[in-house]
Amino acid sequence: MITYFQFLLLSLQQKKQYLTEKATFLLSYTTHANELHLYAVNDFFVEMHLNEQKQVTEIISFKGLNRLEQHIEQVSLAQLHGLGVIGGHSEK
Repeated sequence: MITYFQFLLLSLQQKKQYLTEKATFLLSYTTHANELHLYAVNDFFVEMHLNEQKQVTEIISFKGLNRLEQHIEQVSLAQLHGLGVIGGHSEK
């Protein structure tokens, strides 16, 4: 199980690999010709941004629900609760 700070120390390529192989995929949507993938990893969230050529341009990890608000229309809070990301013992 990777921690938030361990994830921050990974290279961009390592983060991409971790997300695609081990993280819980939540959603994907397009904004301004760019694609955004949202993942849950243990007690934090990660956004993976891709350009029109499907190349990863940025990976942003965050804790808490403040940044998640921009995705609120796309994410089911019941789904997050079911994953243990909010509520229960996993929330920090």
